[in-house]
Amino acid sequence: MILTIRPLDRPDPGLERVAKANGFSLHAGESCEGKQKDKRERLCRYIARPAVAVSRLSLSSTGTVVYTLKTPYRDGTTQVAFDPVDFIARLAALIPKPRVNLTRYHGVLAPNHRWRGMVTPAKRGKGVKRIANTEVRSPAERHVARACPALSGMSWAQRLKRVFNIDMPQGTLS
Repeated sequence: MILTIRPLDRPDPGLERVAKANGFSLHAGESCEGKQKDKRERLCRYIARPAVAVSRLSLSSTGTVVYTLKTPYRDGTTQVAFDPVDFIARLAALIPKPRVNLTRYHGVLAPNHRWRGMVTPAKRGKGVKRIANTEVRSPAERHVARACPALSGMSWAQRLKRVFNIDMPQGTLS
């Protein structure tokens, strides 16, 4: 369900690029230039952080899982205790469903942008002219090409090297 977030009457300074609705918040006020390596690394670490801080987890003497909060709740609560099974159930709820894209690309990196083929390493995208492949392929190679386009240009020997680190001489497998 997509909702439109109404703008604030007078946005607070520093909150122009922050949206909050239904318990979710989106903060788009941080950016960095390509040459700002430290800032880019800090942003990447923030984006890739785990859902739960392991350093704040502990096991009580009664066998309950205790999570210490970073900042206390309004009512003064500083720790939350769970049954181990309940804690695992809540953790499992955070795991995304299989084959669901977690990263959404916008702008030039969006899947249907007309310039995507010019800026991505694989040169795939809308509007990129494809050259017909005159090479004869076996049915198995055509199947791999349809199933996984990233592997379609590789020989079996290259795939074995990539996946299993087995170095097969070229021409051994056909």
